[in-house]
Amino acid sequence: MNTALLLVFRDVGDVTSAADLKMIPGLHLLFGEGVAPKLAILLSHINPLSLWLIVVMAIAVSILADVEKTRARITAVILWGISILPEVISAT
Repeated sequence: MNTALLLVFRDVGDVTSAADLKMIPGLHLLFGEGVAPKLAILLSHINPLSLWLIVVMAIAVSILADVEKTRARITAVILWGISILPEVISAT
């Protein structure tokens, strides 16, 4: 639904990769058109909402698994990385 609305505000000819269809601004916007598709998708996942997700996951892991905060933070980053891996790998 959000992607369909994005095309209302953006010219269809400007969409060249899946990263161009991201609604939330990520780091991919800093590099322009010359970035490899896999890198663009990876950078598009680095945004304020992803950082918030990692923080919430770290807090949840720390409380629910009863582990120290550093280990919970590392676990949250690894889980986040695993969750975006299929999209990054399949980017063309």
